[in-house]
Amino acid sequence: MADFGAELELPSGVGPMVNDEARIDPVAFGVFVRALAAWYQGSRHGVLRALSGGFVATILALAERAGIALDEELVEPQLAENTRDVSRSMAR
Repeated sequence: MADFGAELELPSGVGPMVNDEARIDPVAFGVFVRALAAWYQGSRHGVLRALSGGFVATILALAERAGIALDEELVEPQLAENTRDVSRSMAR
């Protein structure tokens, strides 16, 4: 998460892990998620997208569960499908 935060020059809004839990600042996390989705959508570098796609889908699934809305144009169809796949496999 820190690498993407550094790339975006934004805090992720996710605090340190303590007992397998992390506190999330919903405002900061929402800003981070939107910036991450825009960064991913804007990249056409195949290797970068391949290496980061799973992480981005996971973050989008977490954001969805947290009630953070994204503009539909920030989530291309393949990323939306990958996010749904990740979300289905996550524990509730």
